[in-house]
Amino acid sequence: ALMVRANIAMFSNKFEDMWKNLDKLYKLYPSEPEVYAKFAVTHLNYMFLSDSMKQVLCRKTIRLASRNADGYANLGMVAMAGGYYQDAINCFDISFNKHWKDTLNRVYLNLFYARCQYGVGDTTGAISRLDAIIPRISGNDKYTSVFLRAKYKLDIRRTDVTDDLDTLNVFAPDQPDVWVLNAKYMNLTNRRDSACMLARKVRMSEGGEAFDL
Repeated sequence: ALMVRANIAMFSNKFEDMWKNLDKLYKLYPSEPEVYAKFAVTHLNYMFLSDSMKQVLCRKTIRLASRNADGYANLGMVAMAGGYYQDAINCFDISFNKHWKDTLNRVYLNLFYARCQYGVGDTTGAISRLDAIIPRISGNDKYTSVFLRAKYKLDIRRTDVTDDLDTLNVFAPDQPDVWVLNAKYMNLTNRRDSACMLARKVRMSEGGEAFDL
């Protein structure tokens, strides 16, 4: 009930009430100081909860439990959402050396780390990190990682992506984003006519995009 009240208060722009309900929740569950940081990340895309407020929430968790990873990892997520990729990497680096309540979350954080590496121009490092985590994860996150690995390789004109494309073509055969990767691969492997045909398919599709081969 307290979390619901905190959410209602936030959506009503009553941030003082939001804090009061989160504080009450923490008093009830003092072994869960990550409640503040998780609240921030849960509403990562809610524009009316400012980035500065999200950062304050994460730092509250850090102050309460500086030995735990949650506050630093979630502060990194806030930075990443704002496009501050190097700041996010710095936070993630700290979190890796802290205590993780759920070690699987530590593994999955590498997916976001790779995206930040790509964001700062370290495409090769991002690919290496994805190589390491893909065998260890499952579900949609696995396919997201496979997609990103293929995209990043093609961005630096690497063509060793056939296995990843085969996987994506089976998992998401109707996704324009996957067609884009196939078109780029065909173009890089001197099949420009086929690439152009697929590019036209992308442009004609609902939600498709215009892009340069």
